[in-house]
Amino acid sequence: MDLEQIQGQVKKGQWRITTHAAVEATKDGVSPKDVKQIILTGKIIESYPDRERHLIYGMLSDMSNLPVHVVVDYSNDDQIVAVTAYVPDDKEWIASQKRKR
Repeated sequence: MDLEQIQGQVKKGQWRITTHAAVEATKDGVSPKDVKQIILTGKIIESYPDRERHLIYGMLSDMSNLPVHVVVDYSNDDQIVAVTAYVPDDKEWIASQKRKR
């Protein structure tokens, strides 16, 4: 499933955020509303086709410009699931978009 299809389902309300994703996001000061914004405005930076998941990167549009990662699961045709969301660690990511080796 491509990003446009994922965003279309989210726009239609055919998505949910797991408790795990909500808790992890909140730890980093990211709300469920922010998670939705990242899905709708971000870009796919990694794909895991064997698990039917994508890692989406985006920046919060508020004054913080905080980078956020959201992993979405598209294995269910009826609903996109945000399985985790977090602020990427600079120790593991280059410009929050590429994994350090």
